Amino acid sequence: MSMDLPPDPVVIEEPVELPRSFSRDVVLAAFAVDSYCLGPHWVYDTDKLEEIYPEGIDRLDDPRSEYHPGKGKGDLTHYGDQTLILLESLADSGEPDTGKWMQDWLSFWQNDPQSYLDGATRNVLEAWASEQRFIPSHSHDLAGASRIAPLLSLLAEEPVDRVVQAARDYTASTHGDSLVVDAAEFFTRASFYQREGHKLKSAFSLAAVETSEAIEALFRQGLWEPEEGALDMAFRFGQNCDVSNALPLTVWLALKYQDDPVKMLEQNALVGGDSAARGMLLAILIAAEGGYGRLPVSWTTELNGIERIGDALQSIVANQG
Repeated sequence: MSMDLPPDPVVIEEPVELPRSFSRDVVLAAFAVDSYCLGPHWVYDTDKLEEIYPEGIDRLDDPRSEYHPGKGKGDLTHYGDQTLILLESLADSGEPDTGKWMQDWLSFWQNDPQSYLDGATRNVLEAWASEQRFIPSHSHDLAGASRIAPLLSLLAEEPVDRVVQAARDYTASTHGDSLVVDAAEFFTRASFYQREGHKLKSAFSLAAVETSEAIEALFRQGLWEPEEGALDMAFRFGQNCDVSNALPLTVWLALKYQDDPVKMLEQNALVGGDSAARGMLLAILIAAEGGYGRLPVSWTTELNGIERIGDALQSIVANQG
Protein backbone atom coordinates (compact mmCIF):
# COMPACT_ATOMS: atom_id res chain seq x y z
CA MET A 1 0.00 0.00 0.00
CA SER A 2 1.35 3.41 -0.93
CA MET A 3 0.26 6.80 0.24
CA ASP A 4 1.48 10.27 -0.59
CA LEU A 5 2.28 12.06 2.64
CA PRO A 6 1.95 15.80 3.07
CA PRO A 7 5.26 17.61 3.16
CA ASP A 8 7.15 17.96 6.41
CA PRO A 9 7.22 21.43 7.96
CA VAL A 10 10.61 23.10 7.78
CA VAL A 11 12.95 21.61 10.38
CA ILE A 12 16.60 22.19 11.12
CA GLU A 13 17.69 18.56 11.14
CA GLU A 14 16.50 15.12 10.12
CA PRO A 15 16.69 12.55 12.93
CA VAL A 16 17.30 9.60 10.60
CA GLU A 17 18.72 9.78 7.08
CA LEU A 18 15.93 7.93 5.32
CA PRO A 19 13.37 9.12 2.76
CA ARG A 20 10.10 10.01 4.40
CA SER A 21 7.63 7.12 4.43
CA PHE A 22 5.08 5.52 6.70
CA SER A 23 7.65 2.80 7.50
CA ARG A 24 10.03 5.43 8.82
CA ASP A 25 7.48 7.71 10.45
CA VAL A 26 5.54 5.09 12.40
CA VAL A 27 8.69 3.86 14.16
CA LEU A 28 10.13 7.29 14.89
CA ALA A 29 6.76 8.55 16.13
CA ALA A 30 6.26 5.60 18.47
CA PHE A 31 9.67 5.97 20.12
CA ALA A 32 9.46 9.76 20.31
CA VAL A 33 6.09 9.61 22.03
CA ASP A 34 7.11 6.84 24.40
CA SER A 35 10.09 8.92 25.54
CA TYR A 36 7.89 12.04 25.75
CA CYS A 37 5.58 10.11 28.09
CA LEU A 38 8.43 8.87 30.33
CA GLY A 39 8.32 12.03 32.46
CA PRO A 40 4.66 11.89 33.49
CA HIS A 41 4.19 8.13 33.08
CA TRP A 42 2.24 6.41 35.84
CA VAL A 43 1.67 9.61 37.77
CA TYR A 44 -2.05 9.31 38.54
CA ASP A 45 -2.38 12.46 40.63
CA THR A 46 -3.33 15.08 38.05
CA ASP A 47 -2.88 17.90 40.57
CA LYS A 48 0.72 16.78 40.93
CA LEU A 49 1.13 16.75 37.14
CA GLU A 50 -0.25 20.27 36.94
CA GLU A 51 2.22 21.33 39.63
CA ILE A 52 5.15 19.71 37.81
CA TYR A 53 4.12 20.98 34.38
CA PRO A 54 2.29 24.28 34.94
CA GLU A 55 2.96 25.39 31.36
CA GLY A 56 2.18 21.99 29.85
CA ILE A 57 4.64 19.43 28.49
CA ASP A 58 6.60 20.41 25.40
CA ARG A 59 9.83 18.44 25.83
CA LEU A 60 11.34 15.18 27.02
CA ASP A 61 11.87 14.89 30.76
CA ASP A 62 13.23 12.70 33.52
CA PRO A 63 10.68 10.28 34.98
CA ARG A 64 8.58 11.82 37.75
CA SER A 65 7.28 8.57 39.26
CA GLU A 66 9.13 5.87 41.19
CA TYR A 67 8.57 3.24 38.50
CA HIS A 68 11.53 4.01 36.24
CA PRO A 69 14.65 4.06 38.42
CA GLY A 70 17.85 4.59 36.46
CA LYS A 71 16.02 6.19 33.56
CA GLY A 72 16.59 9.74 32.42
CA LYS A 73 15.56 12.28 29.81
CA GLY A 74 15.63 10.73 26.34
CA ASP A 75 15.27 7.15 27.59
CA LEU A 76 12.33 4.88 26.84
CA THR A 77 9.78 3.34 29.17
CA HIS A 78 9.78 -0.45 29.49
CA TYR A 79 7.22 -0.48 26.65
CA GLY A 80 9.64 1.40 24.42
CA ASP A 81 12.51 -0.86 25.50
CA GLN A 82 10.56 -3.92 24.38
CA THR A 83 9.54 -2.20 21.16
CA LEU A 84 13.20 -1.51 20.40
CA ILE A 85 14.03 -5.18 20.94
CA LEU A 86 11.22 -6.02 18.52
CA LEU A 87 12.49 -3.51 15.95
CA GLU A 88 16.00 -4.96 16.08
CA SER A 89 14.68 -8.52 15.99
CA LEU A 90 12.68 -7.77 12.84
CA ALA A 91 15.63 -5.94 11.28
CA ASP A 92 17.70 -9.08 11.90
CA SER A 93 15.20 -11.58 10.56
CA GLY A 94 13.71 -9.48 7.75
CA GLU A 95 10.33 -11.11 8.34
CA PRO A 96 7.97 -11.84 11.22
CA ASP A 97 9.39 -14.56 13.46
CA THR A 98 7.81 -14.76 16.90
CA GLY A 99 10.24 -17.48 17.99
CA LYS A 100 13.24 -15.23 17.37
CA TRP A 101 11.44 -12.27 18.96
CA MET A 102 10.77 -14.19 22.16
CA GLN A 103 14.39 -15.35 22.38
CA ASP A 104 15.58 -11.77 21.86
CA TRP A 105 13.02 -10.56 24.41
CA LEU A 106 14.19 -13.19 26.93
CA SER A 107 17.85 -12.28 26.39
CA PHE A 108 17.05 -8.63 27.07
CA TRP A 109 15.41 -9.39 30.41
CA GLN A 110 18.04 -11.93 31.45
CA ASN A 111 20.70 -9.22 31.18
CA ASP A 112 19.12 -7.32 34.09
CA PRO A 113 18.26 -4.12 32.22
CA GLN A 114 17.21 -0.85 33.83
CA SER A 115 13.66 -1.40 32.67
CA TYR A 116 10.54 -1.78 34.78
CA LEU A 117 9.45 -5.41 35.21
CA ASP A 118 5.67 -5.27 34.90
CA GLY A 119 3.27 -8.04 35.84
CA ALA A 120 2.89 -9.47 32.36
CA THR A 121 6.65 -9.69 31.86
CA ARG A 122 7.19 -11.20 35.30
CA ASN A 123 4.60 -13.91 34.63
CA VAL A 124 6.17 -14.92 31.31
CA LEU A 125 9.66 -15.00 32.83
CA GLU A 126 8.48 -17.06 35.79
CA ALA A 127 6.85 -19.59 33.44
CA TRP A 128 10.07 -19.81 31.45
CA ALA A 129 12.13 -20.36 34.59
CA SER A 130 9.90 -23.18 35.81
CA GLU A 131 8.91 -24.86 32.54
CA GLN A 132 11.46 -23.69 29.94
CA ARG A 133 8.70 -22.57 27.61
CA PHE A 134 6.94 -19.33 26.88
CA ILE A 135 3.46 -19.09 28.35
CA PRO A 136 1.59 -15.82 27.77
CA SER A 137 0.44 -13.94 30.84
CA HIS A 138 -3.22 -13.29 31.53
CA SER A 139 -2.53 -9.55 31.58
CA HIS A 140 -5.32 -7.37 30.25
CA ASP A 141 -3.09 -4.28 29.87
CA LEU A 142 -3.42 -2.29 26.66
CA ALA A 143 0.37 -2.02 26.69
CA GLY A 144 0.58 -5.50 25.20
CA ALA A 145 -0.83 -4.07 21.99
CA SER A 146 1.27 -0.91 22.04
CA ARG A 147 4.51 -2.43 20.69
CA ILE A 148 3.31 -3.03 17.12
CA ALA A 149 4.89 -0.06 15.31
CA PRO A 150 7.92 -2.07 14.07
CA LEU A 151 5.59 -4.66 12.55
CA LEU A 152 3.59 -1.97 10.78
CA SER A 153 6.89 -0.59 9.47
CA LEU A 154 8.29 -3.88 8.19
CA LEU A 155 5.00 -4.97 6.62
CA ALA A 156 3.85 -1.55 5.42
CA GLU A 157 3.31 -2.70 1.85
CA GLU A 158 1.83 -6.11 2.72
CA PRO A 159 -1.90 -7.01 2.67
CA VAL A 160 -3.65 -5.89 5.82
CA ASP A 161 -4.67 -9.42 6.83
CA ARG A 162 -1.04 -10.50 6.96
CA VAL A 163 -0.15 -7.52 9.12
CA VAL A 164 -3.12 -8.15 11.39
CA GLN A 165 -2.07 -11.75 11.93
CA ALA A 166 1.47 -10.67 12.77
CA ALA A 167 0.21 -8.03 15.21
CA ARG A 168 -2.02 -10.60 16.90
CA ASP A 169 0.74 -13.22 17.09
CA TYR A 170 3.34 -10.87 18.57
CA THR A 171 0.92 -9.43 21.10
CA ALA A 172 -0.27 -12.90 22.13
CA SER A 173 3.31 -14.01 22.73
CA THR A 174 3.29 -12.17 26.07
CA HIS A 175 -0.35 -11.19 26.63
CA GLY A 176 -2.88 -14.00 26.46
CA ASP A 177 -5.97 -11.91 27.12
CA SER A 178 -8.11 -12.02 23.96
CA LEU A 179 -9.21 -8.39 24.26
CA VAL A 180 -5.60 -7.17 24.30
CA VAL A 181 -4.89 -9.23 21.18
CA ASP A 182 -8.03 -7.80 19.58
CA ALA A 183 -6.82 -4.29 20.46
CA ALA A 184 -3.65 -4.89 18.45
CA GLU A 185 -5.78 -5.89 15.48
CA PHE A 186 -8.06 -2.89 15.92
CA PHE A 187 -5.28 -0.30 15.83
CA THR A 188 -3.54 -2.12 12.97
CA ARG A 189 -6.69 -2.08 10.86
CA ALA A 190 -7.48 1.52 11.76
CA SER A 191 -4.02 2.65 10.65
CA PHE A 192 -4.45 0.88 7.31
CA TYR A 193 -7.81 2.52 6.72
CA GLN A 194 -6.27 5.90 7.52
CA ARG A 195 -3.54 5.31 4.98
CA GLU A 196 -6.22 4.51 2.41
CA GLY A 197 -7.70 7.94 2.99
CA HIS A 198 -10.46 7.30 5.52
CA LYS A 199 -11.09 9.92 8.15
CA LEU A 200 -10.19 8.79 11.64
CA LYS A 201 -13.71 8.10 12.89
CA SER A 202 -14.49 6.06 9.78
CA ALA A 203 -11.20 4.18 10.11
CA PHE A 204 -12.01 3.35 13.73
CA SER A 205 -15.55 2.28 12.90
CA LEU A 206 -14.53 -0.03 10.06
CA ALA A 207 -11.68 -1.50 12.08
CA ALA A 208 -13.89 -2.13 15.11
CA VAL A 209 -16.59 -3.96 13.12
CA GLU A 210 -13.97 -6.17 11.49
CA THR A 211 -12.22 -7.00 14.77
CA SER A 212 -14.81 -8.14 17.33
CA GLU A 213 -18.05 -7.19 19.04
CA ALA A 214 -16.16 -6.49 22.26
CA ILE A 215 -13.82 -4.03 20.52
CA GLU A 216 -16.75 -2.40 18.74
CA ALA A 217 -18.39 -1.80 22.12
CA LEU A 218 -15.22 -0.19 23.51
CA PHE A 219 -14.84 1.94 20.38
CA ARG A 220 -18.38 3.23 20.81
CA GLN A 221 -17.58 4.24 24.38
CA GLY A 222 -14.79 6.35 22.91
CA LEU A 223 -17.45 8.38 21.09
CA TRP A 224 -19.00 9.58 24.36
CA GLU A 225 -19.19 13.28 25.25
CA PRO A 226 -16.84 14.77 22.63
CA GLU A 227 -17.31 18.26 24.09
CA GLU A 228 -16.11 17.30 27.57
CA GLY A 229 -12.61 18.04 28.85
CA ALA A 230 -9.87 15.42 28.68
CA LEU A 231 -9.46 15.23 32.44
CA ASP A 232 -13.16 14.60 33.05
CA MET A 233 -13.18 11.83 30.46
CA ALA A 234 -10.01 10.26 31.84
CA PHE A 235 -11.65 10.04 35.26
CA ARG A 236 -14.76 8.62 33.64
CA PHE A 237 -12.98 5.97 31.58
CA GLY A 238 -10.14 5.34 34.01
CA GLN A 239 -6.47 6.29 33.78
CA ASN A 240 -5.23 2.77 34.31
CA CYS A 241 -3.65 0.10 32.10
CA ASP A 242 -6.70 -2.13 31.60
CA VAL A 243 -7.69 -2.39 27.94
CA SER A 244 -11.35 -1.93 28.85
CA ASN A 245 -10.55 1.53 30.22
CA ALA A 246 -7.52 2.55 28.20
CA LEU A 247 -8.82 1.74 24.72
CA PRO A 248 -11.92 3.98 24.92
CA LEU A 249 -9.81 6.80 26.36
CA THR A 250 -7.27 6.40 23.54
CA VAL A 251 -10.03 6.55 20.94
CA TRP A 252 -11.59 9.58 22.64
CA LEU A 253 -8.30 11.48 22.74
CA ALA A 254 -7.52 10.63 19.12
CA LEU A 255 -10.88 11.90 17.90
CA LYS A 256 -11.03 14.94 20.17
CA TYR A 257 -7.62 16.28 19.09
CA GLN A 258 -7.23 14.76 15.64
CA ASP A 259 -6.49 18.16 14.09
CA ASP A 260 -3.70 18.94 16.57
CA PRO A 261 -1.42 15.92 17.21
CA VAL A 262 0.84 17.76 19.66
CA LYS A 263 -2.12 18.78 21.80
CA MET A 264 -3.46 15.22 21.55
CA LEU A 265 -0.24 13.85 23.00
CA GLU A 266 0.06 16.58 25.63
CA GLN A 267 -3.48 15.98 26.87
CA ASN A 268 -2.83 12.25 26.92
CA ALA A 269 0.21 12.85 29.12
CA LEU A 270 -1.51 15.35 31.42
CA VAL A 271 -4.50 13.12 32.22
CA GLY A 272 -2.06 10.78 33.93
CA GLY A 273 -1.89 7.06 34.44
CA ASP A 274 -0.63 4.77 31.69
CA SER A 275 0.05 7.54 29.20
CA ALA A 276 2.86 5.65 27.45
CA ALA A 277 0.74 2.70 26.29
CA ARG A 278 -1.97 5.04 25.03
CA GLY A 279 0.64 7.39 23.57
CA MET A 280 2.42 4.79 21.46
CA LEU A 281 -0.90 3.84 19.85
CA LEU A 282 -1.78 7.50 19.30
CA ALA A 283 1.64 7.87 17.64
CA ILE A 284 0.76 5.12 15.16
CA LEU A 285 -2.46 6.92 14.24
CA ILE A 286 -0.61 10.22 13.86
CA ALA A 287 1.96 8.61 11.56
CA ALA A 288 -0.75 6.90 9.50
CA GLU A 289 -2.38 10.30 9.01
CA GLY A 290 0.95 11.73 7.82
CA GLY A 291 1.36 13.81 10.97
CA TYR A 292 4.74 12.73 12.31
CA GLY A 293 6.35 15.83 10.80
CA ARG A 294 4.15 18.01 13.00
CA LEU A 295 5.76 16.69 16.19
CA PRO A 296 8.71 18.61 17.66
CA VAL A 297 11.85 17.21 16.03
CA SER A 298 13.66 17.33 19.39
CA TRP A 299 11.45 14.53 20.68
CA THR A 300 13.26 12.28 18.20
CA THR A 301 16.73 13.78 18.02
CA GLU A 302 17.06 13.73 21.82
CA LEU A 303 16.28 10.01 22.05
CA ASN A 304 19.23 8.30 23.69
CA GLY A 305 18.69 5.25 21.49
CA ILE A 306 18.30 7.12 18.19
CA GLU A 307 21.39 5.49 16.64
CA ARG A 308 20.11 1.98 17.38
CA ILE A 309 16.68 2.93 16.08
CA GLY A 310 18.14 4.44 12.92
CA ASP A 311 20.36 1.43 12.22
CA ALA A 312 17.46 -1.00 12.60
CA LEU A 313 15.22 1.17 10.43
CA GLN A 314 17.88 1.23 7.72
CA SER A 315 17.90 -2.57 7.72
CA ILE A 316 14.12 -2.80 7.57
CA VAL A 317 13.91 -0.38 4.65
CA ALA A 318 16.69 -2.30 2.87
CA ASN A 319 14.75 -5.55 3.35
CA GLN A 320 11.67 -3.93 1.84
CA GLY A 321 13.66 -2.91 -1.23
